[in-house]
Amino acid sequence: MEAILYAPLALLGAAVVLLAFAALASLRRARRAAGPGAPRASEALARAAAALGAAGGGDLATDGAFELDVAGRRLRAFGARPNKGRNVVVGIGVAAGAKAAPGVAFAGGTARQPLEKLPHVTLRQETGFDRLGKQLKVNLEIETGDAEFDRRVYVEGEGPREDVAALLSDRRVRGGALALLDGGCMQITFAEGEHLVAALWPAQLPAALTPESLRASAESLLAIADGLPPLRSREAGAPFLRAPWFEIVYLSLGIAAFPLASLSLFAWPPAGDRMTPLAAGAAALATALPLAFAVARFKGRPDALRRLCFALPGAMMLGTGSAVGGLAAANGWGDDSAAEHAVGVEDAYTRRSRNRPTHYLRVASWTPGEGPIELRVPGGRFEAIKAARRALVRTGRGRLGYEWVRSVEPL
Repeated sequence: MEAILYAPLALLGAAVVLLAFAALASLRRARRAAGPGAPRASEALARAAAALGAAGGGDLATDGAFELDVAGRRLRAFGARPNKGRNVVVGIGVAAGAKAAPGVAFAGGTARQPLEKLPHVTLRQETGFDRLGKQLKVNLEIETGDAEFDRRVYVEGEGPREDVAALLSDRRVRGGALALLDGGCMQITFAEGEHLVAALWPAQLPAALTPESLRASAESLLAIADGLPPLRSREAGAPFLRAPWFEIVYLSLGIAAFPLASLSLFAWPPAGDRMTPLAAGAAALATALPLAFAVARFKGRPDALRRLCFALPGAMMLGTGSAVGGLAAANGWGDDSAAEHAVGVEDAYTRRSRNRPTHYLRVASWTPGEGPIELRVPGGRFEAIKAARRALVRTGRGRLGYEWVRSVEPL
């Protein structure tokens, strides 16, 4: 029955390897696009901003910032470390308290229906994974009616769908977003941190960031700001890239369930494989329940498929660990029955994991018609049983009717 525990670990390991290969491939593509000797994004943005006469300074990779003047309006060039990681993304942003261009009433007015506050929205290039989520009817994305924008840009947002639709209703917002993404921008965010709207570039720039391209990007960003609907509140947003707490909780519970399952199997080890089909079915059911809860929680969000993929390993570990450990405990806990079986040892061997030996015996089954049984034995008894080639196995009947091993001693 221990083999059931290894299945989610094997899948998790395979997923980690695939993600690592995908990340390395993406990094190589970014480096090839940047060319040999390309500066860091923080250095490139700082140079371009300084060339345009920006005020301020410092290292954007730490806490430096520049105030940039474009067409008489102020923007901020900054660096950020998403989730406090090592990679630095850089960007330019329009502060939440910035003024609109003359004649533009994005801070409030009667030209359009005002919003209570700006919703958290991210615009980025649409990928094959996004299209797969929509085809599976898991992801639900806002469609604007602009064919070019809807085909190329993926909209991830939090808040009422009508607010997100209102945010994207102006052609200046959609056109500015397309221009920024065409210029190598990674994503455009709304109501993130202290910015009303911001454009972000990755640590490895896909194209050179020159003063001319920075000015063009700044003009596109200001066009987006001028196309925003009227707002009643301009409160600060949340930090960049909020942590996926739901998935973290799932994974934490799954990690905790595995040692508890191992302890249960160590305390009440099943005799043979008769409980394995029941444990496999229970593990499948116990995995399906938290996964169904995750589907119900995420379905209809633009990022639903991605978040479900991150929740899946935790759900598998939680379901498998709790099912296997729970069955072993329910079968052996409080069982006072006892039986003794004298058996012959067919094989004795040792497996090593992290340089820790675990000793096993393969013995003839004491139940007619059943094949050999694998038993784990303590190191102090292993050599004696191996030499004697006979063992005394004490078992309990099991409260669920599945025999479990109390002890194995030399005979």
